[in-house]
Amino acid sequence: MAIRVTCACGQTIEASDEHAGREYMCTSCGAFVTIPGTAAAEGPVDPSEEAPLPSAAPPAFEDEKADVPVAVPVDASGIRKGGKVVASADVTFHKIRARPLRRHGLYRGRGRVEVWSDGVAVYGRRVLSVGARAGIACGLVVGSLVLSAGYLVLGIIPIYLLVEYVFLKRHDIFIPTWALKGFTVRPKGRWIGLEFDGWPGCSPLVFRAKNWDEMYRALRHVAPDRDVSPEHSPTIRRATK
Repeated sequence: MAIRVTCACGQTIEASDEHAGREYMCTSCGAFVTIPGTAAAEGPVDPSEEAPLPSAAPPAFEDEKADVPVAVPVDASGIRKGGKVVASADVTFHKIRARPLRRHGLYRGRGRVEVWSDGVAVYGRRVLSVGARAGIACGLVVGSLVLSAGYLVLGIIPIYLLVEYVFLKRHDIFIPTWALKGFTVRPKGRWIGLEFDGWPGCSPLVFRAKNWDEMYRALRHVAPDRDVSPEHSPTIRRATK
């Protein structure tokens, strides 16, 4: 039996009753909506549908290379099929460089990151490609000249802010564990950075989360050999205990 719930934006979300109590992402506005009801009322609980264990003792899994492309998009409902959620967080993406990652993060603004037993799901908006940003910048310059009859032209700073923080693309992806190249943490700022194989316009991403230590432990659980954080940091050692 299907369960229907209406998002605040008016979009109707439909889910099977087995997903009652879980969060779906609205494909219209990006908000997360909880499916009402409980799966337990329908009968015996399927072990595969039990709630995920706490991050301190995540479920066991086998890290096998799935027959899927690198950094595949999540499904339309916003719920990754397969595996279990180990940890999740509402995050803020930033354009910073989390060393030793070589580049700045490409996602911006608010979003969500989920660490699954078989990878990482990312919900958020990223900057456009370099070519698209250059085209928009040229269009803004020409448009300002035309509209002002040659008397006004947008400066570098307004153009930079527009192409880096306003003209963004919604891009929800799932990164399989085997596609992760590395992750790092900066406890002082609660930053976590991820670098992975896939679209150049998505990697790396750097986000800030209140429960950064829980997310970091989850990442170390699903991909312990991809941790590139400075091991000498006492704060990091405490977070992994």
